[in-house]
Amino acid sequence: MNRSSNGRKASARAEKIRVLIADDHTTFLAGLTSIIDMERDMIVIAQATDGRQAADLWRKHRPSVMLLDLRMPVMDGVAVIDEIRREDASTRIVILTTYDSDNDIYRAIKAERKVTC
Repeated sequence: MNRSSNGRKASARAEKIRVLIADDHTTFLAGLTSIIDMERDMIVIAQATDGRQAADLWRKHRPSVMLLDLRMPVMDGVAVIDEIRREDASTRIVILTTYDSDNDIYRAIKAERKVTC
C-alpha cells in the first residue's frame, strides 16, 4: 500500500461527525450537546433555538447531520426541512419531537422524503 492511500484512510477515520442541534428547550439542547461532545467521533458545530436560526446555521456550517425539533418558534421543523431540501436533498436530518400526533409525524416524514430537482 502506498503512503497516499494510507494517509487518506487515516484522515477519513479522524474526521468527526459534525452535528447541528436545533431545539427551543435550552435544557434539552444543553444536555444533548454535552452527550454528543463526549463522543470521540462527534462534535456539535452549532446550536439553534428557533427554526429560522436552524436553517441559517445549516446553510453556514453544512453539518454531517442535523438534529431537529419539529415544533419551534419562528419557523417549525417541517418548514426547516422543506427549505433545506430545496438546497440539498441529501442532507441527513434526525427529527426530534415529544409530540406524537399522526399529523405532526406525517408532515415530517413527507417533508423528509420530498426531493426537488
